[in-house]
Amino acid sequence: MEQEYEFLQLTMERQRQEYLKRHFEATLPAVDEMKKLREKIQMNGHFKNLSGFDLK
Repeated sequence: MEQEYEFLQLTMERQRQEYLKRHFEATLPAVDEMKKLREKIQMNGHFKNLSGFDLK
């Protein structure tokens, strides 16, 4: 919510683009790590016991 509010307060398009760029640069590595972890779990066969991993 706080990040969304900060983003909505930006008035110039260039500011919004820079904000989104920084946000994606910060979050994409974490998403990549989660993807790698999910793939390892799936290969191991124990993914059925972990909640929060939708492997469909």
